[in-house]
Amino acid sequence: MTACEAISEVKDLLVSMNFNSCALASQWIGDMVNTLNGIGETKDRTAQLSKWQKEINQIPVKPNIVLKPNCVSLRDQLSQWIIEEIQYLETRQRLLSVAPGFKSRTSINDEEKLNFSVSVNVLAILIRAAHESKLILNKHGTTVFNTVSKFSSTLQAKNPGAKSMDKKSHDPERSHKAKAINALQDMIRLIQDY
Repeated sequence: MTACEAISEVKDLLVSMNFNSCALASQWIGDMVNTLNGIGETKDRTAQLSKWQKEINQIPVKPNIVLKPNCVSLRDQLSQWIIEEIQYLETRQRLLSVAPGFKSRTSINDEEKLNFSVSVNVLAILIRAAHESKLILNKHGTTVFNTVSKFSSTLQAKNPGAKSMDKKSHDPERSHKAKAINALQDMIRLIQDY
């Protein structure tokens, strides 16, 4: 048995035993994101996601066995993320078919990115707050940080990393939180003057 086959069997067991840990789901989703980042074509990404969806849904789940009874099952967490990712890719493909100039490029140039005056740490806190307050409606924070990192830059970082942003948002320093609050207060003052 190869290492990949062993890992696959362990993952199957975790789904069948409904080991519905949010940390495990996040790790699993992170692994899927890393695999998808190595796939160039949207149709190939969609095919891989569909394959994973089929494999996960075909794992028999043992009844009455669950790690956290009040949480969503591991299968449902993974399936929902896959469905949202497929929907994102399909929407993106439709949008790119309308704007063919973007299709041929693999990266976004600096003029097309949103340029933020705050640090990556502060931006991460603001994005997390926007997601958790439901201003951003995507279900998974991983998807939000992936999208923001692709289309954003800060004064200190031209290409902020999605994982780094996610991590920084969950362990913010007091000074970064204060800067995020100040940025929001500045926006509120501006909105009041509109």
